[in-house]
Amino acid sequence: MKRLPLRVTCIPGETAASFASRLARRNGVRRLVTFCSDVGIDYSQLMNGAPAEIERLATLGGADHRILQFWSPRLMGDGWFELGCAHLKFTCLQRTNARVCPVCISEARQQRERASGIHLGLWQLESIRTCHLHGCLLEPLVSLGHGRDAFDIVRLLEGYLPPQPTYVDENERHLETWLAGRIGTGRGSGWFDDLPIHVATQTAENLGALMILGADAKRSEISARDWLRAGNAGYAVMRNGLDAILATLREIQSLTPIDARLHRHRFGLFYNWLRDRDEDPAFDIIRDSVREYIWSNFPVTEGSIILGVPTPEQRVHTPATAATRAGEILGMTLATLRLLRAQGLISHAPACPKGASYFDEGEVTGFLKKLNSLAKPGAKTPEDAVPFREAALQCQTSLAEVVACVLDNHLPLFASAPTEARFGDLSVSIRAIRQTTTIPADEALSLGEASLRLKTDTRTIRALLECGHIDHILPFSDAKHRRWRVVCARSVEHFRTNHVSLTELADSRNRDAANLSKELYRYGVRPLRIGDKCQRFFRWCDVI
Repeated sequence: MKRLPLRVTCIPGETAASFASRLARRNGVRRLVTFCSDVGIDYSQLMNGAPAEIERLATLGGADHRILQFWSPRLMGDGWFELGCAHLKFTCLQRTNARVCPVCISEARQQRERASGIHLGLWQLESIRTCHLHGCLLEPLVSLGHGRDAFDIVRLLEGYLPPQPTYVDENERHLETWLAGRIGTGRGSGWFDDLPIHVATQTAENLGALMILGADAKRSEISARDWLRAGNAGYAVMRNGLDAILATLREIQSLTPIDARLHRHRFGLFYNWLRDRDEDPAFDIIRDSVREYIWSNFPVTEGSIILGVPTPEQRVHTPATAATRAGEILGMTLATLRLLRAQGLISHAPACPKGASYFDEGEVTGFLKKLNSLAKPGAKTPEDAVPFREAALQCQTSLAEVVACVLDNHLPLFASAPTEARFGDLSVSIRAIRQTTTIPADEALSLGEASLRLKTDTRTIRALLECGHIDHILPFSDAKHRRWRVVCARSVEHFRTNHVSLTELADSRNRDAANLSKELYRYGVRPLRIGDKCQRFFRWCDVI
């Protein structure tokens, strides 16, 4: 096959279809499909990156067929393409509506041999929305109505007037930079790089859309600029691995209004998108982890379908179902369960309506196992051994403090059948409890007293101690480990002067706590980092 008399220069990154379109126009043929027919090239095969057709084209135009092949999507069969160094599912590509860089087109028109414009292989990728040379958004071209002209770039650009470019900051294009590198140089190292490209990019974009646009956003109404921002936000999370995705879902769950009870309301856009990918097993690594997270953090009833799989058992309970389960497992009322939860002895999921809580059944069962492990079979019950509630009355403290004292000091418990005992069956020695305490010092507070002063729970007090926001008080030299007097009173007062809880702040402003939290988050105000299951505190100077 001889070279054509009039040729054009192949542009770096250009597809074979773009090169053919310019070559046809350079030789006086107005339609690419006609040109292919005239020179004996199978048009359909060329559009699908067939090596034999690209080699014929390269011979005609005096180009390097290897370069044309590298930047032309090649159909490998079963909906998969090869582009550059990457293997791509067809959903990664935009093959019906061409997009171009307005600056590239303007520059190309100043050079006659380029015959109006070019089209790069990267521009066919759905997740590439900017020109890597000029940093501006790609602009869609109007289709000609005839599918066979979809790749005829010169014909598509006839009468096209490039708009003013919309430039994008380089810091908003990290996902695109990663994707272009994956195509140009191959796979890197790390969890994110090991994902199939369509899984990596689509998950990043939809997770990011949930993060920056909210659960109620409609995917069909999201602009190219917002998809770019979303992909960038999702990539910043996903490059740190699967745990980072789940941590982001946890943060979103804690910040959404408390009336959004179910996972569909909290994660709407992201959940619906992931559910619609149920026929693609490549998404299982994401889908399985999100499903497990939902089972473990929402009150999903047994048998409910979550991302295509029935729920095997209900792990998290609302107050309505917790009352029944608490009675079955612990032998206590819901009121007692709430007291133990308020003191941080039993963990709970994020808040649900009316200030109640979701109870994790695994936590409840684990709590009872801890108590039962302290009850020794055959041990003689002392005369002063009484149930927990009676011990609280005699020690003039709360039931939860007595239980915490037992667990912290590993005090022995007593029951007629220790391995089968429930909460109400266990007894503790009053003398053993009193030996762990001492007369309170003026400068010291118990965890319970500190929690009352700050209007929070003891779990949060412990977290504040661990993070250094309030201070410990060492026991007196003649005292044993004290359960109730360990917090510096002055440090608590100092903390209260400079910080406010979300609940107290919401009450002072007559606002709903969850909606206020969401508003503060939108303005960049973040609570102290003291743990997911602790009450949120803000610095006064940030919220005034």
